[in-house]
Amino acid sequence: MDTKTQINQVKKILFGWSMILFPIMLLLGFLMHPDLLSFARTTTAQQLAANFRHSELFHIGHLIVTLAVPLIIAALLGVIARLQGKGIWYGFIGGIVGIFGAFILGVDKGSLCLVLSAFDTLPDAQFAQLAPALQVMVDRAGLLWINWLLVLLPLGAMIQAIGLIKEKQLATWQGISMIVGLLLLNNPDIELISSVGAVLMMVGYMPLAIKILQSDATAENQWSASATAGHAL
Repeated sequence: MDTKTQINQVKKILFGWSMILFPIMLLLGFLMHPDLLSFARTTTAQQLAANFRHSELFHIGHLIVTLAVPLIIAALLGVIARLQGKGIWYGFIGGIVGIFGAFILGVDKGSLCLVLSAFDTLPDAQFAQLAPALQVMVDRAGLLWINWLLVLLPLGAMIQAIGLIKEKQLATWQGISMIVGLLLLNNPDIELISSVGAVLMMVGYMPLAIKILQSDATAENQWSASATAGHAL
């Protein structure tokens, strides 16, 4: 096996397992939220404090979502590599948009979630003085407004899903399930809706991941080269 084939084998494993693992990690993060069954938006410092104060599951859940970011980027790159026919531009443009959105997800969890785990170590008397700091976090004040760009992550993945449907790499119903799941992630932090969205995403990503993992690297290289040559003609 030559070096190029070995690298492609590693890429295949990375892309496939990333597509399997990242939706599971997102789902775990959502399910660990203490207000899983609540449909109320968090708009005040008091609500935010009630969510995370003395809640190890809250902090662990957000850590898991943070650690999913590299896998999300790998999955987006995997779809870019996979789409070489009619969906090539959907894969590329969606990948660029989604990767930037994945970066924002890391920023969001770092600035608005992991910081809360540090606040949670304070004794009650000092913690009670944090209300103004928690409120500006809820309001996304200052440069925290950049976290609103998180919408680009599901948007980019939806663009790629259209490409996967166009190239028939997913059944139409699987691609639509993925798109609906990604749409559901665009909600005001209602964890039950996000959990349903993560499950629906799996309907699309899991079959694609299995297809990638079961594919022959040599055949994939030949197919990609043929598709690229076809575009050049």
